[in-house]
Amino acid sequence: MDTSRSSHIHHLHIHQTDSNPFSRPTTPGHHSVQIGFCGLGAMGYPMARNLAKWRKQHVPGSLPILVWNRTQTKAQDLLKELGEDAIAIADSLEQLASESDIIFTNLSNDDVVRSVYQVFAKALQEPKLTKNKIFVETSTIYPTLAAEIDTLLSNLPSAHFITSPVFGAPSAAAAAQLLVVMSGDYRSKKEVAHLLIPAVGRKVMDLGGNVEKAPTFKLVGNSLILGSIELLAEVFTLSEKAGIGASLVHQFIKEVMPAPPLVGYGEKMLHDQFDGSKGFAIDGGLKDSSHIRKLATELDSPMPALDTAHQHMLTARALHASQVRRGEAHFDVLDWSSLVAGTRVAAGLDGFDSSKVHIALEEAHVPYTAYQIDTQNKPAWYSQVNPLGKIPAITFGGPATPPDQPSPESTKLVESVAILEYLADVCPEARLLPSDPLLRARARVFVEIYRNYVHDAFREVFFLGKPIEGILTALEKLQRALPPERGFAVGEWSIADAVVAPSVVRLRLFLREGLGAYTEEDLQKLRDALASERFARIAQYVQDVSERPSFKKTWVSDWWLIREIVVPCDSRSVSCRFGGNTPGSVRARRHLRRVAKRRLSGGGMSQLTSNVLWRM
Repeated sequence: MDTSRSSHIHHLHIHQTDSNPFSRPTTPGHHSVQIGFCGLGAMGYPMARNLAKWRKQHVPGSLPILVWNRTQTKAQDLLKELGEDAIAIADSLEQLASESDIIFTNLSNDDVVRSVYQVFAKALQEPKLTKNKIFVETSTIYPTLAAEIDTLLSNLPSAHFITSPVFGAPSAAAAAQLLVVMSGDYRSKKEVAHLLIPAVGRKVMDLGGNVEKAPTFKLVGNSLILGSIELLAEVFTLSEKAGIGASLVHQFIKEVMPAPPLVGYGEKMLHDQFDGSKGFAIDGGLKDSSHIRKLATELDSPMPALDTAHQHMLTARALHASQVRRGEAHFDVLDWSSLVAGTRVAAGLDGFDSSKVHIALEEAHVPYTAYQIDTQNKPAWYSQVNPLGKIPAITFGGPATPPDQPSPESTKLVESVAILEYLADVCPEARLLPSDPLLRARARVFVEIYRNYVHDAFREVFFLGKPIEGILTALEKLQRALPPERGFAVGEWSIADAVVAPSVVRLRLFLREGLGAYTEEDLQKLRDALASERFARIAQYVQDVSERPSFKKTWVSDWWLIREIVVPCDSRSVSCRFGGNTPGSVRARRHLRRVAKRRLSGGGMSQLTSNVLWRM
């Protein structure tokens, strides 16, 4: 970016109150103008549609808008929707450039934008232009690309170029409520502004004659939106960890700071509505955040919130890619609000606790019933089980009652370790803890090593980008606590293994799929180290626990899961509720239903309601 220009960014002041700061163009007006539109993606399609509809309804004698898209299907859909009197399809970019007077472009990334304008420039070299043409770039691009295109088109004497990025989601584009930001040639902006308002947007902001200003402003604005989404994700996650619940925080936002992005993206996070085809795709979010970080670096202006949001989007995309490879993805494309997956998993809301207790239940060989509860909208009766709303929790004793009518006579326990030790005591035949006092003590030490070293190191390395030596050192400590040859934490299986198994197997999954906030170089170092003789014992342990029947039966590959389990143990009703929540919950629920059908047998009873996932 031109530093002589960028150094004065902070001197830009805008005082505009009207929706359009430009006076209306002189006659003959817009009716004889041929408009071209290039790029019919999530934003381009509704923009072109609204522009065509407006002109058809309000500008008598206007020409059909000439459209081009890389895949012709989108152009054909638009033609079918609006008709031949509103839409015409260009056969090529060259035709679009040569036959149009004003050409709008709305494209996916900088490389595509550059290549399209290179085609435009080449197509217009011969014959020489005799009529003015205005090129309007509405994509989110890096500012220096705008200057590059301006220079490219300046060789064409009658061509003018303006940048005109827009603010708003596809829904805002569909409703013609976009905020349009313009910079470049004044006369061209004046002409285009009256085409776009109110046909496509609700307001124009004029940033002057430097074509880099509008793209810069767009990045600044997007940094505010993305930073808000990151903060929203962190606050929602904290509220879940604190037992408050994200739904209450969302209500607070609507009461105190009801900004549309906070309310809208909060709604998506609250209900795991991460369909990028109906919002802003995460790939676009990562492209924008990369531009913002590059701009911040050039201007020596740190933006740590943006750095964190970028990492969390990478985490969400990597997790989604892993789901796609397994055929378990619920959405074809993720919305950028799915970055909340990164904050949730980093905070431990990833099913670790549920796996611990679930494995112990399987080891105890007791029948149980499982329930599906939305932890972001917990039913009121759950406060009778755990007033803090946290999971896991168990109730036992008292009469057998439906889950939504917990008996006041039942006893309640919370925290996974307490639940595990309780199960070990009431189901002694399962040998969840060794009978030997020394081995029992070693089992507890093994758990403490995991909790104090491995758990925190996993989070720091894989989600916060800390040096990889942290997790390697922690795993060495855990490895030293294992028996020398084979076997589990204390030789025989115990609840210590139930605690640690989900984490170490998940670590192996992360390395296999390349998930984490580390570089490719560090990823390879981690893989090499853990495949070496140095970690042979821990590798054998991971293999052993992953082959344990109870682990196989309870392991859900799509591990963002909310669930409740009710266990009758020694004629006492024991209910265990545990969970985690991120984008894959719906797919995981379907998986559990399939598992449930396989488990139902004999006198078992199956019931599926809005709150009950499965019962046997």
